Amino acid sequence: MAQRHNNVARDTDGEFALRAEECAVGIALHYTDLSLTEDQRDAVIAFAPAFRQALYVQSEEQADLVQIHTRLDNLEIELRAKYVACQRHIYGEMIFLSDDVDEHLRLIYDLDGELPKARAELLKVVNKMIKGYAQMLVELPGVELVASLFTELETLYTNFMADYDNVSAEHKESRLAFYNKRVLREQGEKLLRQVFHRAVALWGDDDNRLLELGFVPKSLIWTPSEPSEPLIPWPGPAEIEGEDLGDGMVELRVTLIEDMVDGFWEGREAPNGPWEVLIQHILFDEGLPVAHRELNVPPGKYEYRFTPVNAELAHGLPSMVIVMVK
Repeated sequence: MAQRHNNVARDTDGEFALRAEECAVGIALHYTDLSLTEDQRDAVIAFAPAFRQALYVQSEEQADLVQIHTRLDNLEIELRAKYVACQRHIYGEMIFLSDDVDEHLRLIYDLDGELPKARAELLKVVNKMIKGYAQMLVELPGVELVASLFTELETLYTNFMADYDNVSAEHKESRLAFYNKRVLREQGEKLLRQVFHRAVALWGDDDNRLLELGFVPKSLIWTPSEPSEPLIPWPGPAEIEGEDLGDGMVELRVTLIEDMVDGFWEGREAPNGPWEVLIQHILFDEGLPVAHRELNVPPGKYEYRFTPVNAELAHGLPSMVIVMVK
């Protein structure tokens, strides 16, 4: 597939990987014509599969991160439902108990408090109920509750905490994969620019052999008179904001808009650099008109934007760009 331009910095990662692979094939044929050494040739040839592997690792790590967050979201829903079931069961049994036992159970299980919306606070009340049941068996042996409800609650809590404890490690692995890919790409861009400038110097800027190196002769550079994929003006840009969470973590939030069912986040490291899709799907906050995702980023200055998607998979207008410095 012929490239449309010669600015490697504008390539998406996928486009750049393809360009590198084309260059690797062409450099094996033309490195002597370009007065390149065998070491220089070998560096270009070795880079292409290395970069493709880095993209694969980054994709796998991002998928693992999405998977563990999805699993936590589903477990949290189950955990909330099971907690409420236990709470209702306790209330149902309390009507048959004396006032002293009733008060003791309220104290053990903290029944007068509301179910927290925040995840960290939810875990505290669930843990208290689990410990409260064990405490009740010792202090109030005459009170009989359905043990399976509390066993199931404890199992859900244990499974949730196992994934919860692994989130930090998954974030670090994802951040490392992103950083390694970025460093490798910077090295690859230098290699390909060297090949391009050497070819233009020796062959000129309109030689068809540039195509064999993953570049475009000047006369074939693609310059459309209008956008090939015009944005559908539905229903207008969403409002977004970002927050530095520390430890290489950024939280991105978008205000939901009418008919929006999904969307994707893009980021870039320079005002004129290429946009790269960072997150394919939004993550909803249950019951709130906001969607959020956490992202691992290496230190530096980054710009972000969000594009909404409706049920017909039509793209709306991208949001305004926000700038964050880490």
